[in-house]
Amino acid sequence: MMRAVLFRLGLGILTILISACSSGATEIREFEVGIHSSLGGHVSMDPDLIEAKQNDLIILRITSHQKGMLHLHGYDLALMVDVDSTAVLEFDAAITGRFEMMFHVVVPEVGANSGNSHGDSSHIAEEHGSGKIDQSVDQLLGYLQVIPR
Repeated sequence: MMRAVLFRLGLGILTILISACSSGATEIREFEVGIHSSLGGHVSMDPDLIEAKQNDLIILRITSHQKGMLHLHGYDLALMVDVDSTAVLEFDAAITGRFEMMFHVVVPEVGANSGNSHGDSSHIAEEHGSGKIDQSVDQLLGYLQVIPR
């Protein structure tokens, strides 16, 4: 009889501990993100704030109306996006904080005979694949906010 009571008590405590630990378990967080351009050339993101908890697996499915690169500061992740396609960015939200999500517009490659010089310091571009990423037109899209678990 006493053994049965102790067994049930132990089982109850174990159940409480398991349920308490499972509420803090890592989650898979998926977001549909749309990048849109306005008539004035401003680029925005919907949603403009993505929230997760530390150590969650984040999956961003990104569509865009303009070719460019999405850059997540703090995590230093970048992903090329193109018109009429969905790009996927998947990562573990290991770092807590609020991080800027930027959009770098892709401009076509400039030929050697075009007369367009990139030698001046006001126009900084870096190579990326078949295009150039014009960093002078970087635009803030929104934020990733990761809170401690």
